[in-house]
Amino acid sequence: ASTARGPSSVNFDDFVAGCSVLGIPMPDNGALQRELFSGLDVRDCGALGEEDFMFLQPAPSSHAKGGSKKHANKSTARFVVHDPRLGEMTKWTNLETKHQRILSKAKVEASKDLAVFRARLLQEHGNFARAWRRSLDPDSSGSVVLVEFLQACRRINFTGNLHRLWKLLDSDGSGTMSLSELDAPTAVVLSR
Repeated sequence: ASTARGPSSVNFDDFVAGCSVLGIPMPDNGALQRELFSGLDVRDCGALGEEDFMFLQPAPSSHAKGGSKKHANKSTARFVVHDPRLGEMTKWTNLETKHQRILSKAKVEASKDLAVFRARLLQEHGNFARAWRRSLDPDSSGSVVLVEFLQACRRINFTGNLHRLWKLLDSDGSGTMSLSELDAPTAVVLSR
């Protein structure tokens, strides 16, 4: 399936359907399925691409070594973890550590995106109060929804990872961003 991320990426529904077709055991609980999907989507873009599966390689099967193909069992398919970027083989028990490193790297990248975004706002508007009023919250609703955020990014020519930046700015997961999430000191000054 094709998504906004690219032609070789899949969304959540396609991921669950694909696992079923391939005979990969999945939890019956939709929340657990979503948690698994989110865990694989280390770049927080809402789709899985080839790079999200680079750490998986099928374990050698018996029929690949001259064994009979009729004894291969999909339900016992095994995978080993291999990430060619790190040049190491590891077992599933080490996957969590590797995943945490990737998440940490993604958080660092998100922090860099935030710094660039904030710098662009200051460059365009001079201070965060003016940026909030003119670019982010021109309707003076007191909060910014995703559509307003994307429009503001377009106005200031910010081209970083918008999905990741939105998740960082919407720190409470409310679906809206407040001035305090953008710049707490400015929010405090304006609330007096």
